[in-house]
Amino acid sequence: MQEHAFAQLSPQEHLDKARALLGQIVRVGNHIFEPPQTSVDEAMKHLSAIAPSAPEFKKAQQLRQQYEAAQKKREEENSRLQTAAASKQAAQEAAQNSRKMYAQVVQRQLNDSGIDITVWVSDQQTDELVMDSDLFKDTENRVEFLQNILPRRRRDLCALKFRQVRLIRGGFLSIGDAYSVGCK
Repeated sequence: MQEHAFAQLSPQEHLDKARALLGQIVRVGNHIFEPPQTSVDEAMKHLSAIAPSAPEFKKAQQLRQQYEAAQKKREEENSRLQTAAASKQAAQEAAQNSRKMYAQVVQRQLNDSGIDITVWVSDQQTDELVMDSDLFKDTENRVEFLQNILPRRRRDLCALKFRQVRLIRGGFLSIGDAYSVGCK
């Protein structure tokens, strides 16, 4: 029954149906929502049903070409967006790895200078360097560290996009206190 109804459509009706089916493209922000593949297939079937001798044939070919060109452009844009997202992710991972390596270097240098300390990058805030030491239990030692040792590392901390240092007073159960690195 449906095949018979399809065959009975005029070339203009086929063209109108194809336009309606392909016209379901919606753009929301950077995302393009195309019609379902079944609608595209049905639209192409309508366009193919228009005989080359029909006056609507040229418009049908133009519609097909416009859809294919738009689809190619959308695919290129989606590919560009995916590449940009992958590049951004890779850059973020590289920056995070650099921060982690820096934390290891700082820990080793401070340990070598006689300070018993553990240093790592916060899992919750990637712009936070965490330093854990019993040394920080004493307010005077903490203040001396903040005034004399930390400022010597400010340039490196800022270059690596650290914005704060969290000093923990010995133990993982302590949340410690966060101090701004003072980057501009």
